[in-house]
Amino acid sequence: MPYGIHGDRSQFFVSSTADSNADKLYLYAYASASAVAKTPYAIRATTSGHIAVALFDTTFSSITAATHKGYFIGVPSTAITSGVQGWYQIGGNVTSVTTASITGTAGGTFQWRVASVANGGAGSIDTGYVADFATCVTNASASTAHDMFLLARRVCGMA
Repeated sequence: MPYGIHGDRSQFFVSSTADSNADKLYLYAYASASAVAKTPYAIRATTSGHIAVALFDTTFSSITAATHKGYFIGVPSTAITSGVQGWYQIGGNVTSVTTASITGTAGGTFQWRVASVANGGAGSIDTGYVADFATCVTNASASTAHDMFLLARRVCGMA
């Protein structure tokens, strides 16, 4: 059973399980367009709750920290219809997340960069860089599906 923490007109839930390694953090948000399962989305707070926008949306084509900051990166486990609220996982292990074809190195980071997901480069173990939203769980060469551990923190998309 999830435990709820209510704040600024949105819902923030922690799902607990008997296996402490399976704990995941979720954010309840409106889908600005139909959300595809296992695809990362940028989630921001608005006056009417959280809204999820595709990382690949054209509004993020010229990302700067000053204009696109304070977003959570979330991954829905199932598809969410446009305009409907749904659960986006923002923390914990998630498998087979869809990305562009990039190489993932276990222990390295994934970053929100120029309207896409990029790896943080060789040896980029989470340093708290403003674009880091996840760490890579398994090595994958030029793959479009990655296993990652979402960091459950607000990030800035960077060019």
